Amino acid sequence: TGRGSVVGSAISPVIKICANPVTYARMPEDMDINAGCILDGHATRGEVAGEIYERVLRTAAGKATASERLGHQEFVLTYKTSAPAGPGCLPTG
Repeated sequence: TGRGSVVGSAISPVIKICANPVTYARMPEDMDINAGCILDGHATRGEVAGEIYERVLRTAAGKATASERLGHQEFVLTYKTSAPAGPGCLPTG
């Protein structure tokens, strides 16, 4: 996330990784990982990659993510619609 979004998922855990140091400072309770520390020079990409890897393992083992702790369970299914097919989609000739 860049400017921060406080969404989760009712289907699976969401691990929030923030690469914007200002946003992370403003919303630390909504984020799981501060990747902005790479930009600040406080961590390397490898260190943050290791943190992400460890966080994925902890989440897979059952540790709640920030969005889960905050109760975010947004869900929208937009893949299929129930609109009937009309003559405009039928082949002509």
